[in-house]
Amino acid sequence: MKKILFPLLPALALCIMTLSFCKKNDPFHDSFEPNNSRHDAVNLALGNPVEAGIGEDDHDWYRVSVDNDDIIDITEIALTGVSANLDAACNLYDAQGVHFHGVHAAQGLDFTINLITRGGIYFIEIYSYSGRNKGYYTLTVTDTDSNDDYEPDESFGDARLINSFPTGELTGNIICAADTSEFGDWEFFKVMVGAEKKISFQVAPHEEDMILQYELFGSDQLSLQDEPVIGQAGQALSGYYNNYTAEETWFFIKLGGKPSNRLNGDYTISFTESGVDPGK
Repeated sequence: MKKILFPLLPALALCIMTLSFCKKNDPFHDSFEPNNSRHDAVNLALGNPVEAGIGEDDHDWYRVSVDNDDIIDITEIALTGVSANLDAACNLYDAQGVHFHGVHAAQGLDFTINLITRGGIYFIEIYSYSGRNKGYYTLTVTDTDSNDDYEPDESFGDARLINSFPTGELTGNIICAADTSEFGDWEFFKVMVGAEKKISFQVAPHEEDMILQYELFGSDQLSLQDEPVIGQAGQALSGYYNNYTAEETWFFIKLGGKPSNRLNGDYTISFTESGVDPGK
């Protein structure tokens, strides 16, 4: 099976298109007409497959509503059961009808688009890329619930609290690239530090081509670094924070990175506590 990774233009979007041969070769028939424009789009329910057909110069439009509670997640748009003669194509539009991505396949190939989104209204346009071929297809839009259980954790106010040590290995997932973009899937941690204590941490990616980065912030939410610490592909990163005061305090970790080419952003992170480093 051939996989092609397509970066989408919106800040919060990635897609992967999977192509595979299909033997089905049915004549055109569609019970959803007329749905040849965005204004006549058929409403889709998440998780419910729709069997439809494309005729010559035919365009099928669908409307889908995705509610992720403003949490970044993956919505899967899958075209399967494509007839052997149909060179299926798909365009994606936002709620205002602005086109932001399009893919097409050779005759008889299925494909899947993984749309990374916080939610919203989307329109899907299916048609024959050549405009001459016809056949059947099945369209399914699914909420994959792919992000970790600690969302939302993308801000100081929603930071994941770490207050007991050692933590052992904790898990998390970066759904989409969080490096230079403020709209990526950032992971914030609020780490409590006892009086005259040092907290050390290590974070490691699951995939050898995933890249991690982090930046430390004080309790006042001001950066403690001149620039983020950025690793190489597959590299584990470590860091620490010393509390030389006689009172408990806390610091923040802003963790980001680039998921692997397989869209796997899984990582582990662990924390330990010790006495402060000497010398201050």
